[in-house]
Amino acid sequence: MIRINQISKRFGEKQVLKDFSMDIPQGVTCLMGTSGAGKTTLLRILLGLETPDHGTIDQLPRRIAVVFQEDRLTESMTVRSNLKLSLGRSYHEKEAESLLSELQLPGVLSQRVADLSGGMKRRVALCRALMYDAELLVLDEPFKGLDEATRRAAMDAVLYRADGKSILLVTHDEEEGRYMGANIVHLP
Repeated sequence: MIRINQISKRFGEKQVLKDFSMDIPQGVTCLMGTSGAGKTTLLRILLGLETPDHGTIDQLPRRIAVVFQEDRLTESMTVRSNLKLSLGRSYHEKEAESLLSELQLPGVLSQRVADLSGGMKRRVALCRALMYDAELLVLDEPFKGLDEATRRAAMDAVLYRADGKSILLVTHDEEEGRYMGANIVHLP
């Protein structure tokens, strides 16, 4: 179990997190809060992209897969090339095809990312994270921009593909957390 202990972070005069603690067990933990409450800052601290002013994180695994709020794909490359670039030798074509089909994106491996819609890019970013052999999956608003049926298919794919792992889901939609059977934690 990952333990976040008394994390505090300030940017100038703005206190973003103050003595925040939570556990991230195996399964889905949904982090919710208003805009500016510190959700993304907490994720950045978990990922080592920010340093907390105070507090610790215990039992953080080495291998973490992330879906950021931005898709972070190389637009000029194909879907296949984006996946290969990120996954290296752990890329497997049949697994990519299967997972993309689960995400309702069959036959897109040869398409350039620039030619995909926003929702399609979002699912490619999800595919990339799910294909990485991580112990922790961090998802920052991963289902934004998806219609209801596609969103449910994406949530089902995450639940199936990340079964047995720890998942930290950040969302503004409590229904997503409930659908995924998450332990919901509210940032003050």
